[in-house]
Amino acid sequence: MKKLITGGCSFSSGNSDPKGFEGNPNDKRTWVTYSQHKYKFKRWTHVGLGAQGNEIITQRLLYAINESIKQGHTDLCLGVMWSEIKRVDLFSNDVAKNMEGSNGNMVWINNIRTNTLKSKYREWNCTINNGWIRSGGDILDEVWWRSKEQRNWFINYRDNFYNDEYMFINTLKNIILIQNICEKHNIKYLMFTMDEIFKNHNIEKYPNASYLWDMIDWNKFLFYEKKYGLYEYAKVNDLEFWVDDIHPQYTAHSSFIDYFDKDIKRLWKLN
Repeated sequence: MKKLITGGCSFSSGNSDPKGFEGNPNDKRTWVTYSQHKYKFKRWTHVGLGAQGNEIITQRLLYAINESIKQGHTDLCLGVMWSEIKRVDLFSNDVAKNMEGSNGNMVWINNIRTNTLKSKYREWNCTINNGWIRSGGDILDEVWWRSKEQRNWFINYRDNFYNDEYMFINTLKNIILIQNICEKHNIKYLMFTMDEIFKNHNIEKYPNASYLWDMIDWNKFLFYEKKYGLYEYAKVNDLEFWVDDIHPQYTAHSSFIDYFDKDIKRLWKLN
């Protein structure tokens, strides 16, 4: 029996309820839910979570892949929607840096929606004392942004260590890692982007990273108009967004998947 593994940020949240929150302008179902039901996957693991950068996305996908293989799943399909390149994910084993809410909680192998890993429950959760903490985007100085300890930690990283070129390099490396693991284990896979993530991060700007760019199988990527992601697809086609005007509503997600239906069936080798 085939199994679906998905990953990404809030654009790939794994609410698996097909009824979702119909009529709610903040309906948070995504392409993940739609794909699961449209292509009739009976087994699934969704590791998408809000504010995740590409480092955490990769780590959680690797966990899901490894656990699925250990449990004997052999017919695996994987879909990932890569997030903004500037999103910093920092690993910590200092539990004092953990916080509740505002996407500031530590994540690693917790908060995973599944019907196959660890238990029969639809959400696999566990207590962790270490893990990644998500910036979710720009690192801010304002006092409302995160707890004081997290804020100071991120600001120190931003001011002393952060640079765009490294973030670009790291994203390419993560893409190659998932690509190669899928190839090694005969996992059928495809990749999207949440938006035009390579607009400001590309080999024209950072040519020394071309060796990584060249190793990526771009035929596995499904871009709208050759470079755009879900966000631009929803904007260009005048589809509905949440009230924040950033996250496309479920109708936009389902339209996006329908648009790529033939390519998805081809890459996932669905009959």
